[in-house]
Amino acid sequence: MNCFHKDLAESQEIGKDAQWVGFYKKTFPGLLGAVGIEENSAWQKHGIDRLLLFSNGKQLTVDEKFRRKDYGDFLAEIWSVFYSEESPRNKPGWTVDPSKTCDFIAYALPTSGKCYLLPFEILRLTARKNYLSWREQRPAQNNGYVTINRSVGWDQLFTEMRATMTRNFGEASLSLAKFDEICGQGIFSF
Repeated sequence: MNCFHKDLAESQEIGKDAQWVGFYKKTFPGLLGAVGIEENSAWQKHGIDRLLLFSNGKQLTVDEKFRRKDYGDFLAEIWSVFYSEESPRNKPGWTVDPSKTCDFIAYALPTSGKCYLLPFEILRLTARKNYLSWREQRPAQNNGYVTINRSVGWDQLFTEMRATMTRNFGEASLSLAKFDEICGQGIFSF
């Protein structure tokens, strides 16, 4: 039996760990600071656990996830709260939830010392298109409802994310034409 509040408290305890900040500083050498968002706020409801600040004014948001054990795969939460097929109280899981606005998912596997930083919009589009082909996991029992997850190997997930980027954002979808030239530099437009 899972307990949402216990899992959340454990997640936030890991969020306080200096290892998260160390990971971000290693990943983003120009990082100025990393602010943890711990309060029950609109930020949290939109899947934002940490705000990364850069000296040039750039900001990135991260939803921090951790999995207690490394099974060699990514576990996608498809339904966070699932009562039945017809229930209006069902809530989409964080992997596919359209209300989540974070830039990245930091997916930590503490037992193996790994952490993956995944671009969230690419992950969400990939999951929506492919999750039915991923392995269905036994529903996680909670107090009065279940959480439904799908499992996919890392290599397959990365292949499908690359396909999503090519399909949705690749150069084939843009048509650039030379517009003008200034000081020998070509200016292009769509």
